[in-house]
Amino acid sequence: MNTLPNKIKNLNKSKKSFLVPKFLVFDVEMFEKNSDLVFKKVRKSFKKNKVAIRSSSSNEDNICSNAGKYHSELNVNVKKKSIISATRKVINSYEPRNRIKEKFIIQRMITDSKMNGVIFTREQNNGFPFTTVNFTLGHKTNLITSGEQNGFVFKYINSYEPKTKKFGIDKIHCFIKKLKKCIKFKNLDIEFSISASGKINLLQVRELNVKKNNKDSKVLLSYKLLEKKLNKILNDNSFLKGNLTVYSTMTDWNPAEIIGIKPNNLSYSLYSELITDYVWSKSRAYFNYCDLGETPLMYNFLGTPFIDLRADFNSFLPSNLNENLKNKLVNFYLNKYKKKPDFYFDKVESELIIANVDFSTHKKIKIFENNFNQNEIKIFIKELEKITNNSFEILKKSIEKYKKIDVLLKRIKYSKGNPINKIYNYINICKNYGTFPFANIARCAFISMNFLNSMVEDNILTKNEKKLYLNSLRTTTSRMLNELNKKSKKIFLQKFGHLRPSTYDINSLSYNENYNSYFNKTNTNNLVKNKKFKFSSVQKEKIQKRLKSLNLLITTDSFIKFLEQSIIHRENSKFYFTKSIELIFCEIKKIGKKFNIPKNDLCYIDIKVIKNLYNNFTVSEVKKTLKENIKENKLNFNFNKNLSLPNNIINKEDIYSIFETDQKPSFIGDKNIRGDVFPLYKKNFSKKMNNKIVCIKSADPGYDFIFTKNIKGLITEYGGPNSHMCIRCSELGIPAVIGVGSNTYEKVINSKQITLDCYNKKITQ
Repeated sequence: MNTLPNKIKNLNKSKKSFLVPKFLVFDVEMFEKNSDLVFKKVRKSFKKNKVAIRSSSSNEDNICSNAGKYHSELNVNVKKKSIISATRKVINSYEPRNRIKEKFIIQRMITDSKMNGVIFTREQNNGFPFTTVNFTLGHKTNLITSGEQNGFVFKYINSYEPKTKKFGIDKIHCFIKKLKKCIKFKNLDIEFSISASGKINLLQVRELNVKKNNKDSKVLLSYKLLEKKLNKILNDNSFLKGNLTVYSTMTDWNPAEIIGIKPNNLSYSLYSELITDYVWSKSRAYFNYCDLGETPLMYNFLGTPFIDLRADFNSFLPSNLNENLKNKLVNFYLNKYKKKPDFYFDKVESELIIANVDFSTHKKIKIFENNFNQNEIKIFIKELEKITNNSFEILKKSIEKYKKIDVLLKRIKYSKGNPINKIYNYINICKNYGTFPFANIARCAFISMNFLNSMVEDNILTKNEKKLYLNSLRTTTSRMLNELNKKSKKIFLQKFGHLRPSTYDINSLSYNENYNSYFNKTNTNNLVKNKKFKFSSVQKEKIQKRLKSLNLLITTDSFIKFLEQSIIHRENSKFYFTKSIELIFCEIKKIGKKFNIPKNDLCYIDIKVIKNLYNNFTVSEVKKTLKENIKENKLNFNFNKNLSLPNNIINKEDIYSIFETDQKPSFIGDKNIRGDVFPLYKKNFSKKMNNKIVCIKSADPGYDFIFTKNIKGLITEYGGPNSHMCIRCSELGIPAVIGVGSNTYEKVINSKQITLDCYNKKITQ
């Protein structure tokens, strides 16, 4: 082969201006004819230094990148047997047909590296203008290219100048700019290593073949417009307390977990309509937290749902506090959050704010001591005691209310109204008798979980007793599993057929629509037996004393009943209100059929557009409005899905870069298990997953079918310590890690097997 591969050409061009470790290029044909000669040249050039033997196949320069496809051998001793053996492994990784015509590189090994990685200066799959720096810490230079680890990721839009000095990102950016000028290509695939002294070594560089697009200016404009919007709303002087705000994808009502990071328009608008536009704040006010009226909780930034933390923190302020103390509390929470956003972003209610009293309040309140005087703390606790007392009565009323939804939904279902009118009525019923009581019960369940955790901390319960107690509660999941054991498909679907993975996604098939895929390999031989748990007389006596010390006006038996009912009915009320979502989807599908709208396009409808058509009987106008809405939303969705934003937006500049780090997940149980990894996607629901550790980005009640598959463990990317799957896995005694974050999740799903050590809170390969 006369033509040098790009990798070799570019290294030759770069070595005058960059630190390129010394390298030699050899033909495979030469090695096959005279391997002794190759070894002699290597020994003469590198003496006793260790070397890396790297692939340099012509296939690595194809349109479809094969970077990392071929083998490399690192830390090879300059001994004849070692060099020949390692070279043979590299050559054998090439395609047999043209192997003899290929080349390979032998390069001096960087032995003192502290950081190694790969850089793409453009998105390869869509051609969007983002640079991704993917790196690991330590001396191994091939962990990223080999796929052995996913490492850390720093990603930024190409027009942005990263200022962060963390991990030397600012220096890496300057290195990239200089290399682009040298190679004279904008789109590069770079492999680098940073030595202990901080010097950047260029190991490999090639032109990156990417999909062409002409959207660079549109991408930049989108980010500039978002920056302009954030400049106004981050420091907006509204009626809300607090000097500024922060936006997060998981802080309250967990949109990243429930509808996803890039939800379709119907999912986003339905979730907004049913919960985050008004119901969320109405529920908080019902407990006597501050009434925020119709303040929205969720915002759409470039197709990604974000929660307004200032609104969130305001909604947990007792309404009777004086204005100064309210302002002080919100600013305190915001400042604490800003210091550790990656830790708090899905744990605000469990780790940061105090929204009710429990048996550990006297310990939790210590975080306020250096910022609030004793009188302010005393007033705050007194108001929280009132709110906690309110919750006992609110639970009873909310349970009574949600149980009425079934009758009301059936009345609309069997009426003769047109689909748009039915949708309008389903939405109103769902908000009033579904999501509103559910929000109340979920708040009570959160209070109950706080009490249970504080009982462990206060030595009223052991950790094992808490687990046994949660296992004793008979929720929707155990009822569903037991119903499957009765082996009546018809009765099962009458009760549970409305459930679907990804509750708010119309394109996700319900149990009714896809029963055989969800349950065709189901283990239905064992009933779920919820063993009863009884608090001892000693435990009850301790509880009564604690309740009295907190001025909580409830007997011990009623309190224990509150714990049980709030947790059980949180799941049951969710089970009931999701029936209205299934009915809404049924009517939307009827509209689609009537107007010849493709099924896959229905997800681009904004539910508010349908609501605005209520009582509009001009068929041509309805058809035109819906099709225009779909067309516009589809274009925006397909564009926005390629745009990345960080989990937290604190400053307007944050939108231009993302740094992905590991989060602190929630470990369920104390078992240590090892098993095969099973990443769950819509296309493999029917595959065998028994005795495997199942991985899901996020999960809601519709994913409960996995618990019929005898799975070994569960890992999710998103989810907080009181999320749906935490409760499910606690109830069923399944080892799980909930909310590991994108970085760890990618590592896990790229592993064949992992060890999940819940007791020591570790995941290892």
